[in-house]
Formats: sequence, structure tokens, C-alpha cells
Amino acid sequence: MCLYLCLAYLMICQLNNFCLFSELLRLISVYKTHILCILNTQNMIKKALFFLIAVALAISPVLSQVGINTEDPQASLDVNGDLKVRTVVVDNTSSSVLVLDGNNVVHQNTALLGLSTKSFVEATGATAITLLDLVLLSGWNKIPFSTEEFDEHNDYNNTTTYEFTAPQAGIYNIYVQLETTGVVTAGEVGVAIFKKAFGASTYTMLAQESYLNVSINVLGIGVGVSPPTRNVQRLVKLAKGDVITFGAKVPLLSVTLVGGSKSFFTIEHVK
Repeated sequence: MCLYLCLAYLMICQLNNFCLFSELLRLISVYKTHILCILNTQNMIKKALFFLIAVALAISPVLSQVGINTEDPQASLDVNGDLKVRTVVVDNTSSSVLVLDGNNVVHQNTALLGLSTKSFVEATGATAITLLDLVLLSGWNKIPFSTEEFDEHNDYNNTTTYEFTAPQAGIYNIYVQLETTGVVTAGEVGVAIFKKAFGASTYTMLAQESYLNVSINVLGIGVGVSPPTRNVQRLVKLAKGDVITFGAKVPLLSVTLVGGSKSFFTIEHVK
């Protein structure tokens, strides 16, 4: 019996290729009737083969993990080395990608799909932009940027709400600029970025540039010395569904803004 044990051990050690071992089990299953006939007449061989079958069935779960270039596989397929795939099926409708963790184990990841759908938006207004009679905060009215220069994924509403809705969580770089149509000789002029959290009903100011216009008297004529342009920029962390819009502070609601390249905003999803 010791001899049979040694022979069985040596044979199994040679079956380091899972495909060969699987083929052995298949052949035993196919020809089991013939094997039993032989075993009935050859008692010693009968004992040896029954032993080999028992050992094979016992170790089959272990050999279900295949290692390439490693004697200690840690997964169903453990490759210690480079991987080359000669043909890859292109599928732009896939809902996930494969990534490696710190131990080089492959995982499915759906969050990374957002990398291909980042928001990039720029919008301005008509030749002259009239502020909406919609107060975001006291003294601040919404700016209706109605002309989109580009909006990669239709995240900005330029017809009714004049709001950008974050399609996914991340860090966004937001810039806005305005210019009044003429020098406002008195009062405060400013521009600001506003956020409305998902599900909320009120706006929060995130950043602003606002200061009084100053004028001096030259030979009895008031001359404005403050520039008509205001701008502000900020990196903002948004959750999915958060809303961004823009407001202006002017002495009178009737003050209009210069459209085109003078008054506009940009939003870029950077991370």
C-alpha cells in the first residue's frame, strides 16, 4: 500500500496543469464501466485505481485554482507576470470597468465610468443681458445666461431655470464674469456663484466679487474710476444633483450687462 501511495503522489504532482487533471477525471467517468470490469479481475489494480480516484476527488477543489508562474495561486486564475490579449471586443455600452487593487487583484468598478462623462460648460447671454426679477439672496438677482457656447452633456438649462445640475459627485472649477453696459456712478456692483443643494429650496453663496463704484469730479463732470467688470472663480465640491447658478448685484434692476465675451461663465469637472 505504501508503494501505491508513493505512485499516486508522484502522478498527482505531475498533474500541475489543471486541464490535464480535468481530462483524467473525464476519462475515468467515460470509461468507468470498462475500468470496473478490469478491476473485478485484477484485485491489486482495483485497489490502486480506487485509491487514485479517491485522492483525485479530494484534491480537485485545490486544483480548481490555477497558477501561471506561481506554485501558490490565490485566486481561480493567478497570473504572476504580464498579460497579453490579442483580441478585445469593443463594447461602448458596458456598465463597468476592471481595475487592480493594492494586491493586484482585479475588481469591477462602475464609478470610473464617470471619467468619460465629465461636464464642460460655457454660456453667455444676448448682446444685452437683463437680470431676472428673481432674488437669490437679498440684493442679488439671477443672471440668465441663455446662449451656450458648449455643453458636453446637457447639464445646463439655458431656457428656463438657468441652472447647472451636477450629474455626478466631484470637484468642479467654476468661473463667472460680468460687465455692465455703462459706468454705474453710484452703488455696489458684484457677481457671485450660488449653490442649491440637492433637495433644498434655498441658495447659498459660494463666492463673490463686489465693491462700490467710485467716481471723481473733473471740471464738474463725474468720471467713473471703477472698472465695470467683476469676476470670481472657485473650486467647488458638489454632490450629484447639486445646482449651481449665478447672481449679480447692481444698484437698479434696470442695469443691463454686456453679453458675448464680456459676461459669461464656465464650469469644468476636474475630479
